Amino acid sequence: MAALGVNCVVGSGIFLLPGPVASRLASEAAPVAVAMPVVATVGAGALACLIALCFAEVASRFRETGGAYLYTREAFGELAGFEVGWLSALAGVVAWGALVNGFAVALGRLVPAVAEGPGHTAAIVGLLLVLAWLNLLGARSGGGLSTVASGVKLATLVGFVAAGFALAGPGSLELAAPAGDGAALALPRLPAAILLMLYAYVGFENLVVPAGEMDRPERSLPLAITGVLATVTLLYSGVMAVVAGTLFPLAGRDNAVAASAEALFGPAGGMLVAGAVVVSVVGVNAASALILPRRLSALADRGDLPAVVGRLDAKHGSPRVALVVSYGLAGVVALSGSFAELAALAVVGRLMQYIPTCLAVLVFRRRDRRDRQHRQHRQHRQTTTGDPAHQPGAGAARFRVPGGPAVPLLALGLAVALLLQATPGQLAAGALAAVAALPLYAWSRRGRVRPASRPPSGSD
Repeated sequence: MAALGVNCVVGSGIFLLPGPVASRLASEAAPVAVAMPVVATVGAGALACLIALCFAEVASRFRETGGAYLYTREAFGELAGFEVGWLSALAGVVAWGALVNGFAVALGRLVPAVAEGPGHTAAIVGLLLVLAWLNLLGARSGGGLSTVASGVKLATLVGFVAAGFALAGPGSLELAAPAGDGAALALPRLPAAILLMLYAYVGFENLVVPAGEMDRPERSLPLAITGVLATVTLLYSGVMAVVAGTLFPLAGRDNAVAASAEALFGPAGGMLVAGAVVVSVVGVNAASALILPRRLSALADRGDLPAVVGRLDAKHGSPRVALVVSYGLAGVVALSGSFAELAALAVVGRLMQYIPTCLAVLVFRRRDRRDRQHRQHRQHRQTTTGDPAHQPGAGAARFRVPGGPAVPLLALGLAVALLLQATPGQLAAGALAAVAALPLYAWSRRGRVRPASRPPSGSD
């Protein structure tokens, strides 16, 4: 689970985010310019860990999968669950659009013609066409590329950090720019930088998917979650330190890891790392190209989208309509903004599904207390034949976050605070997406027979 988790979390964001994160901080004092991106990286990792622990507790109550959609539905009802499922799908589209845009940015280091203009558009469209062709042949063809790229991705990051510190050393990083009151200027901007940096940790919620199948989850889950996110945060912090220490100013650099490699290892080394970045970004895109259409197909299977979206190809078993829809939307998103803008918008969408799960921890705990009181009361009145046991959707937690309500409340507060760091346009886009789901929800529920009321979760 730990090995799977590292590969789920580490994506293309760390290759392409150092420059945009530094731009959010906008410090001209070199010591601060080196330190603050690392602080933003650690802050985003700490928040990811807190939210992942909340996901772990809620996930340990369920045997079926479904993620934030399932947890929200069980805690707050069908409409809230539908909203989270809808926002999750849209956030996936935006996140993939950012990745497709990031491919053109990464390739621009090797082929300057695709860095902007028509070449940039051609690179985006070309990547989507290739991935569409692979995935129309079935999941095996689409997944092989992602597997190969995963090894390249991790080897590149570990090698870059190790070689960077060996060649530069923490004490000899570039600190020649003027000092000053950089910290005072950068600290108020730190939350916005953490919001953007959180994009590099997206995927941490997948760590808890196998929770119901684990032995001793009360011991294994916190070890796996904290171990994975501590490892990823350490790796990301090393990348940030090397990049910020070798490039000044870092702000505004589109492909800072490749530029830093060129500064450290020379043109040949820089081109080698730039090529590895392209392979890594392509691999992450291949994974998204495989997962997102099937997510839309699953929504159609549940009746939340038109049935035609879930229709499978008779020969290859691929969801053709979902492929066309998801690839078309991702292409529109990729062409609509910069990588940093799209990454920040994707994080806003993710936070809108993380927050209900953090709240669900408190809701389920309150239900547990109520159900215990209910059982104690019924034990005094139970007849000799007894009552039939109900089968609730959410059972008792097999893993409970220690510290009472401290962790879920802290995760909830920090997530809301970061959400408020988004621009008015990003917040308006999230609100518009939530409102747009309402008529779709009404359409998907038309003609359905209202299910019989279910007893409170955890009751017997």
